Amino acid sequence: MCRLVWDRHAAEGLPYAIRYHSGRFDPTTAELLLDNNAVGLTCATFILVVYASCGIQLILSKSWPPREDDMKWHDSIVDALEKHSTAPAQHIETLRLEKGCARFRPEEVSAACLLEESPGSFEHVVKASHKVLEELAAIQLASP
Repeated sequence: MCRLVWDRHAAEGLPYAIRYHSGRFDPTTAELLLDNNAVGLTCATFILVVYASCGIQLILSKSWPPREDDMKWHDSIVDALEKHSTAPAQHIETLRLEKGCARFRPEEVSAACLLEESPGSFEHVVKASHKVLEELAAIQLASP
């Protein structure tokens, strides 16, 4: 699946967006198929889509709530895109309107891969994500 996605999207890339509920890549063409009104992926939701394309649902996306600190992150992403991106203004405005949606953090998607049972609920994944962050911090401290 990863090779197929690379072959299809390496030249033009994939669209970026924050709001996500579900999606997959077509198993033959690697066309990105998202739920209604979705316009792209984050790095974390890209991983969710790759797994879903292979028949593995890592998370119960409907169990993810919007969180206050995610709204601050959202603002910072939109601001950075406005300043440093070649994305069309209409796309950036669409991303701005996604504010308040649930965010799937990279450490949460990593933690979902570690759970013994899938798909993982927000409660279970977030608990496991604390362990991921602890391990990353320990690696960082051990690095010269």
